[in-house]
Amino acid sequence: MNKFCLILILFAFGSLVFSQTTESGRLLQQAFETVYSNPEEALKVAQHIIKSPENNHQKAEAFLLSSQAHYAKGNYDQSLSDAFEARNLSVGKKGEKTFEQSTFIISEILHFLQLNSEADKLLAEISGEIKSHKNSSEINSLISTGDNFFQEKKNDSSILVFQNALLIAKKLNNPFLQQEIHQKLSANFLSLDNKKEYHAHNQEAVALRNVTTRMENNASNTAHQLINQEKDNELLKTKNQFSTSLWIVLSVTVLLILIKIILVIRNHNKLKTYSTLLNYLNKEKPKEKEVPAVEEITNEMPRTTTILKESENQILQGLLKFESSKRFTSKEMSLGMLAVQLNTNTKYLSEIINRHKEKNFNSYINELRINYITEKIKTEPNYLNYKVSYLAEECGFASHSTFTTVFKSVVGVSPITFVEFVRKEISTEKEILV
Repeated sequence: MNKFCLILILFAFGSLVFSQTTESGRLLQQAFETVYSNPEEALKVAQHIIKSPENNHQKAEAFLLSSQAHYAKGNYDQSLSDAFEARNLSVGKKGEKTFEQSTFIISEILHFLQLNSEADKLLAEISGEIKSHKNSSEINSLISTGDNFFQEKKNDSSILVFQNALLIAKKLNNPFLQQEIHQKLSANFLSLDNKKEYHAHNQEAVALRNVTTRMENNASNTAHQLINQEKDNELLKTKNQFSTSLWIVLSVTVLLILIKIILVIRNHNKLKTYSTLLNYLNKEKPKEKEVPAVEEITNEMPRTTTILKESENQILQGLLKFESSKRFTSKEMSLGMLAVQLNTNTKYLSEIINRHKEKNFNSYINELRINYITEKIKTEPNYLNYKVSYLAEECGFASHSTFTTVFKSVVGVSPITFVEFVRKEISTEKEILV
């Protein structure tokens, strides 16, 4: 079988297009069916659709049609260019017929140009159906028949068949086919010792060889250029994919680090809050001090201290009773009111509180109120469901904001955080008991 029986296999699949419903689709379908018998008309259809395709798929098919038409005419350089266009438009769709057909054309031309390594790489990308299909085009059939007659020494029959094939080759304007057929005709006439016809066809073959050599060189240059361009595109694609992957990895890494930092900070804050709460909850209540005996005034005592021993003891006892009551939760409670209740004056009372409680009156009352409400929250579950405004009112604060500020200064956390902490502690205890 001659070399064209291998490189023309693709035409049996000319009608590869999916069922077409549009006018352009019908034109493509018809052109694929007649591309080998009428490549010029197929080229016109292809060029028309390439200019205004309905979509990329149709554009790829039009380039494939153009590639096949140029292939039929022996314009392998242009056929390669169009086949690569069709292949690139179908890239990422391996298994799709346009991709496989265009790849097959490229591989066959590369084989013809002796670029076998590159051809085999491409051929490995397509299915066995296209690779194994045998060409049944008219001229191939004629060439095959003529070869058989020649081998059987039926030269007259072989010459007749090759002359018919030559007419088709001239119609296709394919110099490669014409050259091959002239060589076969010259061989037949040489066998018949017809030197005149032998020389005539041999001269035609030699003349055509100059044309095909030039066309082959052009095709080879185009092939190298397109192969290198595809390799560059693949390299660029790989670099872009690597850059994208690297960017994603770096972004994920940075994100994970940020999440880790946030979690560490949150965990640190939680631990700090937990430690603050534990310190508050575990803080021992000040033991009730016995009223200290007031030493007799000496020269070393400040002369401003005028409170007598008995009076001071009475005030301290009164404060202990006051702390055991709920009177400090009254919103009207003030230094003057407490002084009246303890039968003393504000100056003496303030001095006693500062010296024995180590704080001023406001801080003293606020701490009593906060300790009162935290104990309620810890011991009475209903308080876990009350709003902050209710808790503030319950322990004697007139303002929600003031209560929150004082609560945080005494306990170390906000009322809401404290409630959530107690709720979780109760839940944990229940789970342990279960």
